[in-house]
Amino acid sequence: MPYHLIHVRIQTKTLQFCKFEINTTVMNALKQMRNEVKKYIDTADSKVVKMMHAMLEVEKESDWWRDEDILSIVEERTAEYKSGRVKGIPWETAKKQILSSKKKAIK
Repeated sequence: MPYHLIHVRIQTKTLQFCKFEINTTVMNALKQMRNEVKKYIDTADSKVVKMMHAMLEVEKESDWWRDEDILSIVEERTAEYKSGRVKGIPWETAKKQILSSKKKAIK
């Protein structure tokens, strides 16, 4: 078996292992956060519980990432960027433009 095939197989196993490690770490962190939130809710006063409930209701109602119209726009613009028809701009440039237009709107 040629050396480069063995090397690719080792890299693939390593990548799969790294992916598993990252997923395990994220899942453990989420589990810990869930436990902390449960403990907090059990001891929170009614004002905090009502506030958290309202936040959850708003989040439940705003499933914009599942909206087919928005997803089709995102897919279309991604395809335009990847094809080279549209040139992206760096985040810092976009940020300056947004802040500049925001300042003009306030004046």
